[in-house]
Amino acid sequence: MRRAVSHVRADLVLFVRDEKTAHFTYQAIRSAMREVQAFYRRVPDEDTIPRPQSVTWDTVDLASTYAPATADTQAPTINLHYLIPGSPDASESDLAGMWDTIKPGTLADQAQIAQAVREWMPSDGDLLVVITDELITPPPEWRYVIWDLTPSGFVMTIAPLDPEYWGDTSADAAARLTAIKRRTRAALLSILGTALGLRRCDNPECYLFRNVESVVRLDEMRFIGPEHDAKHLIGWGFDTVTVDAVDTPTWAGGAGKS
Repeated sequence: MRRAVSHVRADLVLFVRDEKTAHFTYQAIRSAMREVQAFYRRVPDEDTIPRPQSVTWDTVDLASTYAPATADTQAPTINLHYLIPGSPDASESDLAGMWDTIKPGTLADQAQIAQAVREWMPSDGDLLVVITDELITPPPEWRYVIWDLTPSGFVMTIAPLDPEYWGDTSADAAARLTAIKRRTRAALLSILGTALGLRRCDNPECYLFRNVESVVRLDEMRFIGPEHDAKHLIGWGFDTVTVDAVDTPTWAGGAGKS
């Protein structure tokens, strides 16, 4: 059994080539990230259950183009910014040339991206998560991969999370953002859950499901399953997706409510 840790400090960097994508997805990704933090800080109903593991996001002010989040008693303030072409920080950093090495429509080397971000942004944090709009290189037997762990940290792509990527012309902007937020939230819940000591499992409805080979899998992940040693989280998840607000975790089923 993996030993749970009491706290994780995570650095989140949004490495986005397309400025239009940055502005379009900003609210969805920002609120999803805050929800993940609030979820793992959920206070149990019973005083007899220890306070849950927690995570602090230390986001890096790279583009300085967005207003910071307001203080929230459930989740500390998270300032979410994008590294986008043309921003002063992007132009002055060694990362500026990274986009030139990735031809549009080709697969990016996620290890190269994570290493470049890590070298540019030295940190004593426990975890680095880079979110990009570039497609990253999947294992040989997979058509695509949503996130991957490299020696320097996790890299996650939001490209396949968008219904438009799959040619769904019926999805309007609201539907696209709803899907992007729901899938981003599920992916981050999985990534941070493992960082906090939760093991991967074989329950397809659990956020810790082992084999997330498609966005359809992300859509099916709804709660923390009963197979995990985390009483304050079992059965809890999200049943709403509000793009421009922070959703509240609810008891989603699959286990006894605590």
